[in-house]
Amino acid sequence: MTETDVLKQILAFNQYITNIGALWVDVDVAEICPYSALINCRTTLSRWPDLEIRFGAIFFISLPTTWRSDMSRPILGLVTDDEAFRLNMLYAVEVGYHWFQFHAEDLSDQASCLIAADSISWRPVQPPPVNS
Repeated sequence: MTETDVLKQILAFNQYITNIGALWVDVDVAEICPYSALINCRTTLSRWPDLEIRFGAIFFISLPTTWRSDMSRPILGLVTDDEAFRLNMLYAVEVGYHWFQFHAEDLSDQASCLIAADSISWRPVQPPPVNS
C-alpha cells in the first residue's frame, strides 16, 4: 500500500468519525497476530464495536489493549519524515511498513499508541441482530 493510499484511508476514517458527530471513541485491541491486527472502535454505549480497523502485515506494535481517544486531535495519524525515520532506526523496521499513531486521551506523546504495518483498511460494523 502506498503512502498516498494509507493517507486516504486515514483521512476517510477520521472524517467518518467527525461526520457521525462522535463525542468519544473508545478503542480496544481485538486481535493481534504477525499477519494482521484488528482494532475495534466504539462511539456509542453499545458493547459492540461501531467500527473496525484492520492493519495488514504487522512489524511492530506498542499500545495498551484499551484506551479512549483524544477528541481534540484526529483519532488516527500517519507518522512520517524525520520521526518515521527515527522510529525505523530505533526498532529496525523494514522498508515498506508505515507508522500509524492513535492519539490517546490519557497518554503523553512519549507513550504513543504505535503500529508499524504494511496496510490499513476500516469499515463500519453492524451490530448482531437482537433475538426476540
